[in-house]
Amino acid sequence: PATGANNVSISWTGADQIIRSVAKSYSGVRQSGLPDATQTTTQVTGTSITGTISTVGNPTWVSVLSFVGAGGTSITASTNVTNRQTIDLIFLSGDSNANVNGGNLAQTVTWTNNDTDNRMIQVSFADIVQIQRGSMLLQG
Repeated sequence: PATGANNVSISWTGADQIIRSVAKSYSGVRQSGLPDATQTTTQVTGTSITGTISTVGNPTWVSVLSFVGAGGTSITASTNVTNRQTIDLIFLSGDSNANVNGGNLAQTVTWTNNDTDNRMIQVSFADIVQIQRGSMLLQG
């Protein structure tokens, strides 16, 4: 999108009552071939989740979204994750906070109660020159 303010629109249909989303803005990112890589990890039970993304570009920056089921509390960034925003103690938006020079990057998020239906989404963006972070909470 163009530099400056841009609109983000989210809609859904179905029975789900709660939706959480985050819009992030990074500058200096390659504008074609996006994203560099993605990884989705699901863990049925536990108090942590680790996802490993295989980045292609060099350098890249890895963005992370992670959430736990309704019983989990106090989600916390752990290995290779810098927390940028926590929502309702169960949703975390973060990133690698440093360039990743190609290859695999394992990232971990933890929480205090054993829970089910835990997920992590990782996305890498290539050719990072300078990072300028921004995020916005959209909640319905």
